[in-house]
Amino acid sequence: MKAITQVFVSLSLLVAIAACKPEANEPAPDKSTVAFEVSETKYKSIINTRTTGQSRPFDIKEVKRENDLLKIAVTGGCLTSNYKVVWDGIIRKSYPLTVNLVVTLEHGTGIECAAVLDHLLEVNLKEKFGDLYDANALYVQVSNGSKVDDKIIDPKGVVSNK
Repeated sequence: MKAITQVFVSLSLLVAIAACKPEANEPAPDKSTVAFEVSETKYKSIINTRTTGQSRPFDIKEVKRENDLLKIAVTGGCLTSNYKVVWDGIIRKSYPLTVNLVVTLEHGTGIECAAVLDHLLEVNLKEKFGDLYDANALYVQVSNGSKVDDKIIDPKGVVSNK
């Protein structure tokens, strides 16, 4: 009977460990990669709460394109992995083709950094949108999830405020 109990406990532990696998929409476990999520609901929620002061504050310092990479320089937060880029899942087909992204600083360990740190978030546009449309033709609106600050970057890399 004791052997059966040990086997049952071992199998239960194995199932519990397998169930703890991180989901694709959680912040990236490696400290240099930004998580990317597609969710219209989450996008709208972040956009709607950025004027309430309930989100963790950060600044978007610069947005630029280098080939297929969208590079977003931010200031604030301890780790790059605490950031997430959320796409609403919609490609606006009017001219110009536009996608809307919002950057959010997710809750981390609860330990805040003593210093204000800079991070570089990279999104591979071809990887995220290339199968749908030519990523080089997309205009990308990048919104700050902690305050009203929206920037639009065109295919040539020209940035304008919305």
